[in-house]
Amino acid sequence: MNILYTPFKAGSKTARKYIEDGIIAGFTKNGHRVDIWNGTDADQLEHILEEKRPDVFYGYVRNQPNYGNASWITNDCFDVLNTYRKDYGMKVILESHPDIKPLFYDADIPMSLIEKNQAFYNQPNHGTPPEQKLVDEKFVDIITHIWNDFTTDFGFTWWRHKDVKVQSFPLAFDTGAYLKRDLPKEIDISFVGGWWPFKGEQLDKFVKPLDAEFGEKFQVFGTGWPYKSNGYIDDGAVNRVFNMSKINICIHEPTLVQPQALHVSERIFKVAGLGGMIISDNNACIKEYFTEDEVVIVRHPEQMVEACKYYLEHDEEREAMGKRAMDKVLDIHTYKRRTRELLNLL
Repeated sequence: MNILYTPFKAGSKTARKYIEDGIIAGFTKNGHRVDIWNGTDADQLEHILEEKRPDVFYGYVRNQPNYGNASWITNDCFDVLNTYRKDYGMKVILESHPDIKPLFYDADIPMSLIEKNQAFYNQPNHGTPPEQKLVDEKFVDIITHIWNDFTTDFGFTWWRHKDVKVQSFPLAFDTGAYLKRDLPKEIDISFVGGWWPFKGEQLDKFVKPLDAEFGEKFQVFGTGWPYKSNGYIDDGAVNRVFNMSKINICIHEPTLVQPQALHVSERIFKVAGLGGMIISDNNACIKEYFTEDEVVIVRHPEQMVEACKYYLEHDEEREAMGKRAMDKVLDIHTYKRRTRELLNLL
């Protein structure tokens, strides 16, 4: 099968880059060809359609500031894609973002979190004129998203009322990008990830007590940090840190540590896929994918400190948890499996 893929944001170095790399790798590992289109160039699009004859178009619906990922809907590219779809029966999968305000209302999540992260969350509700055009033309086969089934039910009601299939497509492990290596466990505790003000509230809550307790035994890597971090490390170094750490800390944005589960960080799957021991803050969505003997979840910073102390002293328990989580991920939480299941819905 030939797949035409347009990136969420070309050249991005954010977490989205790794998600997209994983999705593309998942398609290729299933034996499909993937051709990349920038989402804006009609001439490039026409060339790809003529030369590659894609069977599936995988794109994006919603724009964010400085993201041109959905501009094809409102320019000449749409007519080119739609004509080709009608002539050759191309299927269309479009990833979207949920309607945050109705979703947060139903999930009883404080609306103040939208104001704190407006660039990401303060988007118009579904049913915009471009989206209505997609429905009128029966252009979309599946709307997909990285959130869970609760979000499907409460964050995509407009699409569902228009009889468009909405499918959760959770994040996963990229088996090609991250490799398990038998390296010495020279790092007791690590966290890999960037700091910015919105997530910083949750990061500071857990990182500062860990730093106070463990000092140099606790290593942080990532950009934007006003304290503690060793700075940016490339993909290869990230892979080594995950492999060399006895305990890998996972901390989520404030919206993801609410009582209602919404979605889980890709980092959980990366670390687990390498057999790493994970201690995470209280993201309820983790429980949809892992059991309590695969990933440790804590509610408070003091619990995280105590959990780290315990598992640093109990090597066999720590390693057994990592092994169980790895077996689970390699069996059912890879992008190869996710993409295969998604295409089977077409």
